[in-house]
Amino acid sequence: MNASELAAALGARREGLEYRASCPVHGGRSFCFREKDGKFVFLCRAGCDQEAVVAELKRLGLWPEWKETAKTWHRPVIHPSKPAETEDGVGKKAQQASRIWAEASPVTIGDPVWTYLKGRGIELPGYPEDLRTHPALDYWEQDDAGRPIRTGNFPCMLALIRNPEGRPVGIHRTWVAPDGSGKAPVQNPKKVSKVHDLTGGAVRLFPPREGLLSVSEGVEDALSVMVLWGIPCWACLGTSGLKGFEPPTGIKELIVFADRDENGAGQTAAIKLAQKLKKKMAVQIQVPDGQAKDLNQLLQEGVLHAV
Repeated sequence: MNASELAAALGARREGLEYRASCPVHGGRSFCFREKDGKFVFLCRAGCDQEAVVAELKRLGLWPEWKETAKTWHRPVIHPSKPAETEDGVGKKAQQASRIWAEASPVTIGDPVWTYLKGRGIELPGYPEDLRTHPALDYWEQDDAGRPIRTGNFPCMLALIRNPEGRPVGIHRTWVAPDGSGKAPVQNPKKVSKVHDLTGGAVRLFPPREGLLSVSEGVEDALSVMVLWGIPCWACLGTSGLKGFEPPTGIKELIVFADRDENGAGQTAAIKLAQKLKKKMAVQIQVPDGQAKDLNQLLQEGVLHAV
């Protein structure tokens, strides 16, 4: 088996001289590899133990019979993987998603998304690869006849959605004001661009730590968890996404941060997720107390209580 055959087996994408795929150990798309001088060169950028990676590849029957070595390479640009489907509609959506993602850049100090997040109390030393700033993304609405009309363009926070196997399946978009002072003045500042099935997926902001992972509904909520407690958190994008979430292999403990909605929808979704997973791992639910309705409000006020 050579590098290209391994790439096909893992659903990897080519990025310059190397391939990037879902890590066989923790599931995040951080496993990079290539063939160099007859050797298999690989690295999990999330920090997975190399012996564990080799063991899992051997278990799957995918370990190349080459002398292995490790090397740190350049930091590649992230692009959503192109779809295997040939259906025109899916192909066009994938092309559009790839174009939008390529037009965006990492969140950096002073850009509109960084300013927007800072205004929400979120300040981190660095932001995830799967979170980007688009400088001016077109915003579309429908007129009374149902026809799409472009109403302007605004800076936009892009969050890559990955399925349970770690493959990109869509992009969550949050349009923000040009100066980052808040959301953009549009009817629906948050939308999802779906390319493939989103079932069980999430925005994988931070890699799990020693089997520990947490989940929340929104991107801002997940980032708030990292600010408050340093716990890796993924965004499931709403109650439907929360109750349908499928964690990657290797998770031993899951903390579910539920919104405190007046109708109880957030807590209900969290309970359903916990019931689904309780035989596979330790699960606990945390809900904001006081006046805070979600984790981002909790960043500035409120306390937690367990359910």
